[in-house]
Amino acid sequence: MNYTVEDIISIFEKRGIFTRSDYTFEEYVNQLNKYQETVSEIITGNPDGNIKRLNEVADILGSSQIEGGTDNTFTSNGIETLNFLNTEIAIAFAGKCGEERVADTYQYVKRDDASFYRNIYLSDGFNETEIDTIVLTRNGFIILEIKNAKEDVTITKDGRLLMSNSICKHEVNIGEKMDKKRYLLSKILTDEFHRLGINKRVIVDSMIVFSTPSGVRIQVHDEYKKENYGFRGTLYRRIDNFQSTTNYTYKELKSLNNVLENMTSIKKRFSIRFDPMSVKMSFAEAYVAYSKALSNTGIDKVKKLTFLDCFIRNMKNLINLKLAGTIFNPFNNNCRVGKETL
Repeated sequence: MNYTVEDIISIFEKRGIFTRSDYTFEEYVNQLNKYQETVSEIITGNPDGNIKRLNEVADILGSSQIEGGTDNTFTSNGIETLNFLNTEIAIAFAGKCGEERVADTYQYVKRDDASFYRNIYLSDGFNETEIDTIVLTRNGFIILEIKNAKEDVTITKDGRLLMSNSICKHEVNIGEKMDKKRYLLSKILTDEFHRLGINKRVIVDSMIVFSTPSGVRIQVHDEYKKENYGFRGTLYRRIDNFQSTTNYTYKELKSLNNVLENMTSIKKRFSIRFDPMSVKMSFAEAYVAYSKALSNTGIDKVKKLTFLDCFIRNMKNLINLKLAGTIFNPFNNNCRVGKETL
């Protein structure tokens, strides 16, 4: 079916795709998924077929560009947008999968006083952060900072995380990041202890948990030596063995569980840096240019990308990312929907 630019924009709008400029992490992942499904449906003309990844759609658009049959500006902008969002999808889903793999291990914790609270947003009005998981036990609180990893990790002397000693995973010092999380949680809990009349120390510990896919083993080279870290496979034992000089009573634990439960209800939306309309418009214009090329030259005459063409293009993208030392980040304040810098 031949769509106009207006038709495609209308489809995005009716499906509620990128209709505003701020999202929670879960909302953003859902928006990316809906965008990809819609783009795939438009380019293939088959709503029930296999979903094409955005980089695959970019290759389809690029196939007509090779023949010189499309408006290069529109097509290039569309391809750039699709590859950009394809990278976002890969990063977002990798992070989400990493957290889910760790969450699956909570069932193996044997101590009956442990409770788990995920995706907690904290703010004191001046500073803010988001915590992947807070574990509450009778001996205190444990902050879990979850990192998806498929390769060996180096924690450098200045606190950066490097994958395979080359790609910078985080530009911020991991110690400073964890300090902020411990400080804010301790500060907020101290106020809650006073309000509840709990005259005991607020015990807050923390741990970086590296989450690897099943069957993947990595090594962590810790040159920083200031933060606790571990792996998802042994996390349950670390929680079972967690002790402190403080013991909260059953009644106190019940009150503290209520406090954390209330924290989970607070959801923070973060502003995206790119213009929501532009990612829809760039694809729409590229698609229309592509459709014109097909109608003008005939589909058989539009050169399809060979395997080598695709390989070269993808390698160029990868090399550019490595040279940059990081991945494109569409969020303000160096924040990937609250997951990276906060």
